[in-house]
Amino acid sequence: LGSRVWAQFRTWCLNGLSSEDFDAFCSVPDLLAELVECFGLDLYSRGGSLYLLRHLITAIQRWNPNFRPHLGRCWQLVCRWESLEPITHRVPCR
Repeated sequence: LGSRVWAQFRTWCLNGLSSEDFDAFCSVPDLLAELVECFGLDLYSRGGSLYLLRHLITAIQRWNPNFRPHLGRCWQLVCRWESLEPITHRVPCR
């Protein structure tokens, strides 16, 4: 799932960036976090799913654990999204 969401994120980024610029941005944690935040805001505005943003952030953290401290702003976006659209869990089947 992480790879699929990363591919979706990359495609979204390449609408406005060259492939070389995207690769350069991905090597700088703060720039990558800003791109992820913009992607999340776009997802929200288009009625996308919050789980995609969550999986993208966790995929990046798995890919490079050193980026984790820079992704706080992305997790804050997840929290803001949750406050606007509270999660309702389904009752498990018996």
